[in-house]
Amino acid sequence: MFKDKTVDQIQYVTSYYEAGQAAGITLTADQKKSIKEQMDSLKSSASEANQSLDDYIEKEFGDYCTAATLETVQEQAYIAENYYRHTLTRSNISDAEYNAFYKEHSKDYYNCAFAFIEMTYDTTSAETKAASVKKAKEYLTKIHSVKDMKKMIPTVCADLIKRYVAGGYFENEAKAVDGLSEYVENTMTAKDTSYGKETTQWLFNDSTKVGDTTYYCDEENGFIYLFIKTGTPKLDETAVYSVRHLLVTPGEDSKNSSSTSSTEKKYTKKEWAAAKEKAEKLLAQYNKTDKTEYDFAMLAEENSADTNSTSAGGQGVFGGMIEAPKRVPWCPNLRNGLWTTAASTAMWPL
Repeated sequence: MFKDKTVDQIQYVTSYYEAGQAAGITLTADQKKSIKEQMDSLKSSASEANQSLDDYIEKEFGDYCTAATLETVQEQAYIAENYYRHTLTRSNISDAEYNAFYKEHSKDYYNCAFAFIEMTYDTTSAETKAASVKKAKEYLTKIHSVKDMKKMIPTVCADLIKRYVAGGYFENEAKAVDGLSEYVENTMTAKDTSYGKETTQWLFNDSTKVGDTTYYCDEENGFIYLFIKTGTPKLDETAVYSVRHLLVTPGEDSKNSSSTSSTEKKYTKKEWAAAKEKAEKLLAQYNKTDKTEYDFAMLAEENSADTNSTSAGGQGVFGGMIEAPKRVPWCPNLRNGLWTTAASTAMWPL
């Protein structure tokens, strides 16, 4: 599973990086700064360990990995993500295309509820594997509900509980059981293959009834997952919104003053007036463009104080994006185009 995901990630980065290079996409100043800070941190750690930088990196990250390798990997990942976000924001999908795609793939967006717990999988030999699977099947005969599954945690997860306590994740075994109980109930989409394709197919198969159980052997990581189906597949029809925002905060340089929340710091009326004036200038600048989503995204990239919603934040977010927020008080008031409020001096296009 881990190997497949790694290969997928390498293919993703490589393809988008090459396309980004061809399109002239470059690193932002903040991304360059982030890479430098990470490399400086590694240099400091190497010095404390009395090792050369390359020796330290090879020890921490594996054979043949050097400082140049790490820098290159980070640069390629950033450029790949930048290109992907630029391209995604520029793309225009018609309602007809959207509806046609949804009609063909709607089942992929169904969710199904399930519960699961995990046990260790002894992969030492064919005999130990068989013994682990036999034990998993015996456990499943005692699980007919989520309540049954939670009761089984101290027994099924005994080895894991000891590891978690020894590793300091929980204070004692009782708290470890309580902690694991909180994560028993879950949902997955029809496209999710985190627990193997066969598990997803089993969960979404019409012949699999609520209360049915199964198991999945993760040989690579040494776990067996025990599952019980707790719901039928259904489409999540919760209303969500696609929102981009540009945050202007009071202060001399609002783009670099986001370390202190505006709710924590008191500003003068003069500072608020200056922030509003800046927001209005940015609004005027936007109104001179073609008023596309991409135009606004680029304006947010260059001016927003909320760097966590731009490529400067290093979180794979671009152009002031707030992805799929659910209904909140201000959402119904928004319309396609631009909405502004003097109270927060923010701009929101949908």
